Formats: sequence, structure tokens, C-alpha cells
Amino acid sequence: MSKKQLSEKLQIIIKANSLRLAIPNYKIDIEVDGQAWHLDINGCRKADDIHRDKLMEALGWKVIRFWHHQIEGDIQACVSQVKQCLTSRKTEIPCDAFVKEKEA
Repeated sequence: MSKKQLSEKLQIIIKANSLRLAIPNYKIDIEVDGQAWHLDINGCRKADDIHRDKLMEALGWKVIRFWHHQIEGDIQACVSQVKQCLTSRKTEIPCDAFVKEKEA
């Protein structure tokens, strides 16, 4: 897959959800979460994150979430996971109807 195929976008909006890093032509949403903002008082992922992921998946998106410490600790493993997801999706998926770039 060429660099042209991987036209990543930062901060796009889909159904009122802001995606931090997305590869729209493969419908892949990559999120990097900090524990302070994404864990509840019981140490579980917050319900709004779970709901958001289910909504994105219902729209055909694959959501990949990394904890901040995973990025800092082993960025190569994170990159490998994204590459594996790209390989499994194989072909581009038209998604222009769902994507609205966030205005600066």
C-alpha cells in the first residue's frame, strides 16, 4: 500500500465525534488515551468511550485505542497493530458521506 493510499487526517468529525487521528480511506480511527480522562472511578474505560466505539463500528469504522503509556513504552508495537489493521482491511472504503473535516 502506497503513501498516497494512507491519506491520514487529524481531527475529523463523524456523527458529532471528533477523531484524533483517522485514515478515512480505510475507515480506521486511532485514539490515544490518557488514564486520567478515559478511566472511571473503578479503573474501567468510561462508558462514553465504549458507546462512541460502538457507534463508530456501526458506521463501518475500526477503532484502535492505545493508552498513552503504550505509545511511550513501545511505539513499534502500536505501529505494527495499525499496519496489521490496514492489511486486514485490504482495500479502500468510500466514506466521504460520513467525513467532515474539523474547521480550524
